[in-house]
Amino acid sequence: MDDIETWLHQTDYARHDSTDGLVRGLPGRAYRDEAILQREVAKWLSNTWVLAGVVHEIPGRGAMTPVPNLRVFLVHGNNGQIRAFHNICRHRGHELVGENQTQTRFIACPYHGWCYDHEGSLRSTSQFAGEGGHFAKGFDPAAHSLRPVRCERWLDWIFVNLDGNAPPLSEHLGGLTRRLKDLDFRNLRHFHTLDHGEVQANWKLVMENSLEPYHTPYVHTKTGAGIPLRDHYTITEDGLLGCGIYMPESAPGGAAISDGTLTAESHFLSVPPLLIFVVYAGTTIIVHRNLPSLERPDRTHRTVYLYSLSEQPLTQAEIDEWMEIEYIIHVEEDGPVYENLQRGKHSPVTDDGGILSPVWEEPVKAFYEAWHTALTRDGDTP
Repeated sequence: MDDIETWLHQTDYARHDSTDGLVRGLPGRAYRDEAILQREVAKWLSNTWVLAGVVHEIPGRGAMTPVPNLRVFLVHGNNGQIRAFHNICRHRGHELVGENQTQTRFIACPYHGWCYDHEGSLRSTSQFAGEGGHFAKGFDPAAHSLRPVRCERWLDWIFVNLDGNAPPLSEHLGGLTRRLKDLDFRNLRHFHTLDHGEVQANWKLVMENSLEPYHTPYVHTKTGAGIPLRDHYTITEDGLLGCGIYMPESAPGGAAISDGTLTAESHFLSVPPLLIFVVYAGTTIIVHRNLPSLERPDRTHRTVYLYSLSEQPLTQAEIDEWMEIEYIIHVEEDGPVYENLQRGKHSPVTDDGGILSPVWEEPVKAFYEAWHTALTRDGDTP
């Protein structure tokens, strides 16, 4: 039994209570240890569905986009199907797609010129067999095609499953789609993207922050001003965690912003391990793509996509207002929290995991339970 397995055996986060009966969180090591990150990737992140990209970024046939941190790229094939492949040339392992591309005829490796079609088949191996020669004697092109990655889509959102063994995407998203059953997605329109790049924080800190409303009065002093904590509630359901704001004075589908402050009933929903799906007033949707670094436990690539469900397209003034409020939420308010938490996880004071509120942080507790279950599956539990 290796060190990580021993450590996991000794700490059961489903029942790890402090002397005063309150549940403790994950010790700081869970956020800073590279070996734990590798176990997370192998035991949880690889065998579930991860939001990899959006259809509107690869709208035309031949368009391609790399997925940050996953070493995967998406391509809109000639038959109209969107596929995912490992972003690796089968010749010497060079990265194939480094940035968004449109209307490409082939997927060409920039190192030695090997070319693949949009279905992943190897089409040419430029001068591999000498001057003017392409396929060497005995070489089987079919055996050197791109390695596919299981890929499914829901509306504008493209998900991948790295090991190919996850349950159907519809099952993974079942709790979310049941909660959203009354929303009409026929008018779904993307209107803005916030690409935050690499945030200097562990991916779990980003997820945990979206699960609890406890921090709202203290962190979101601009965007959540005047919303008392008593109007918040938590969500702990099978396959769905999060929180919400109940505002009886706001009519369903009413305005969500007034003077830079959120003013409508809101739902902050999470499908563990990585998806965050926010609904404001039933008319605005914010989808978070959080992609952990596969090498560094203190790095997470974050992208936030904004959508409207309104029958009429938003005016430019409305788009500008949403751009401003989302920037304040993610950059000015939540951004420093992530990085301050990550620095704090290097202190031995965090070795006891801290304390969770029995009222406001039940979804965080459930997230820890899911984390511990995933990392100790396949007979690793005592």
